[in-house]
Order: sequence, then C-alpha cells, then structure tokens
Amino acid sequence: MGSSLGTGLDYLLTTSATSALITLVDLPGLTAVGCARIAQSQAGVAAATFQGERGHPVKFSREHWAGIIEIAHGDEGARAYLRGREDVELVEIADVASGADLDYNIE
Repeated sequence: MGSSLGTGLDYLLTTSATSALITLVDLPGLTAVGCARIAQSQAGVAAATFQGERGHPVKFSREHWAGIIEIAHGDEGARAYLRGREDVELVEIADVASGADLDYNIE
C-alpha cells in the first residue's frame, strides 16, 4: 500500500496536478458524488467522514506529497502523516456514500 501511494504521488510531482484524491479499492459504497465533495474542498488536507467517523477518500494538496512519500512504505500509507494533524478538514459524505470497507465489514 505504501509503495503504491508513494509511486503515484512521485509520478504526480512530474505533472501540473495540484491535489490528489486518495482512496482504497475495497469501498463499494463510495460514490462519485462523495469523491467530488472531498475533491472540491479548498483545504490542503480533507478527509471523508461517515456519521462523524473518519474514512476515505482523503485529498492532499501538492505541498503535502513529499512528506507522504517520505513515510509511505510497506503497509503504511498516509495514516502516520495524518496522525495528530489539526489542519484536516472533515467532510461528511454519509448522505451520499458508504465507508464500509470489505476487509472489515463483510456482511
């Protein structure tokens, strides 16, 4: 997970992209409307919430990519980068999407 995230962000540094929307692949209830709501945030870091519980996707503006690349290795993605940050805008999307992760919420 970490190497995929780092590789993707490293590539984006060669483009004119100004932000990246990061999500997991096993969230079948995540919708385009929910992703758009996060992507439209003007914050440098914005994270989805589902009834107040933080989840994916997370948007990072370009100035955060180098810090994430530095710590994203193995099974560790951007969680450590986000830990303790007070500048994350939380954006509620439970009205248009589900954050159910198939790894943990098999029903």
